[in-house]
Amino acid sequence: MKNFQCLAIDMGASCVRIVMGEVEDNKIAYREIYRFNNEIEAVDGCDRWNIHKIYNQILKGITEGLAAYSSIESIGIDNVGA
Repeated sequence: MKNFQCLAIDMGASCVRIVMGEVEDNKIAYREIYRFNNEIEAVDGCDRWNIHKIYNQILKGITEGLAAYSSIESIGIDNVGA
């Protein structure tokens, strides 16, 4: 099996994690490289996700992943609705 690296974005109800996964010599390993809290905020009297904060924090996590690893061949995103 070919060695490769992939990045996963796990968007949970209370936090978002950026995880790097590697397949090397037919073994899978992963490491969390970034995490931030994700809380619903009241905006104009309605509960909402702060999509701008989420987007900017995800970009920061991807940037950290690219800095730590020489290549990323795939990105996956998992999202839980509230």
